[in-house]
Amino acid sequence: MTNITNKINSQTLFQGIHLTKNALMQISYLIGKNPKNKGIRIKIKKSGCAGFRIVMELAQEKQKEEIEFLKNGATLFISKKILTILEGMEIDFVTKGLNQIFQFKNYNTKNYCGCGESFEL
Repeated sequence: MTNITNKINSQTLFQGIHLTKNALMQISYLIGKNPKNKGIRIKIKKSGCAGFRIVMELAQEKQKEEIEFLKNGATLFISKKILTILEGMEIDFVTKGLNQIFQFKNYNTKNYCGCGESFEL
């Protein structure tokens, strides 16, 4: 793990994932919808034709195996097991026609499926 270990109080200064301005605004909006929300959990699940996909969900507490990251005021919870896979990833929030989605650009992956929903490690 490269630059992920800078400790500040009991939290880690997060430098491994880049959030665009649009992603940061949407994440802050989603967290703010419920006072119990503490952040966003980012996970990797087996899925799709290429093997894996990134999942984001609202989190009300940090789980034991996770590290809590701060990024421009947004709190992200990420398992220690997947930190090196996500290192250098960019998260954007884009509008395509009537749809709005989080878009992930991860340069550590080997291959993407044709629809862009899953990736290979």
